[in-house]
Amino acid sequence: MISLEEFENQCLSISKLKKYATEWVIKVLVIRRSLTKEYKNANGEGIRWQLILVDEEGTKIQTTLFNKDVDAWNKSFQLNQSYYIINGKLNGAKPNFLSVHKDLELAFMNNTEVVEDKSQFKTEQFSNEFISFDEAEKITNGSLFDVVCILLKVQALTREGRSIRREVIVANERYDQKVMTLQGDFTEIKGQMLQSLESDKPVLAFCDVKSSIYQDINLLRDFVLSTTPISSLLINPQFEKANNLQECAAIEDGLREGAAKATAK
Repeated sequence: MISLEEFENQCLSISKLKKYATEWVIKVLVIRRSLTKEYKNANGEGIRWQLILVDEEGTKIQTTLFNKDVDAWNKSFQLNQSYYIINGKLNGAKPNFLSVHKDLELAFMNNTEVVEDKSQFKTEQFSNEFISFDEAEKITNGSLFDVVCILLKVQALTREGRSIRREVIVANERYDQKVMTLQGDFTEIKGQMLQSLESDKPVLAFCDVKSSIYQDINLLRDFVLSTTPISSLLINPQFEKANNLQECAAIEDGLREGAAKATAK
């Protein structure tokens, strides 16, 4: 049996993978497990399930599993856990669908193996991909980005016909507040989870979200954030930018509490 050390030595970064290659080893962190969904189209019907993974270089890749493969692999992956994936097929990204990798998507095969990683997953490069609100405000062309923020408030569900959404109020280290609109899977499941954690003010790491600029009645420009079909969310992740934000938030809370007590006197 191959040892974890041998897997580590054989590992390739996602950026080194080639289209249609079938023999390789990658080490990845699970950053999204979608809900299992039913589908029906011209090719048939069944269930599908999506995983989004990131390697130690901060490069992401996704895989969508169907029908019997969902049952075969659903229990093999836990959110925020790292794994070695051995062998599979690398297909081209579908041009009409959003993908976290512009060129490749992962497909599992009969000889695919998954082994839980027991080592410390290095998150420095992944952490570096997260940008500030100030940087996000400059991205207006529909490009996707990663942002880390503090949860302040979770609003109630909003229904418009068959679509539902939920807004959450998030903040940066200066407590500048922005609206994040949760769409799709995030609306109910993640929204309910965040609602239960609201009083704790957790740090949220959103991947592959987008921003929209709007003008209010006073002609002031601002921007709102929203999730996409390929967004991921990690709650209180243990990487540098998230830890720094948590420390800044604790200091800010202390200053606000001190100011409130001084005013009360």
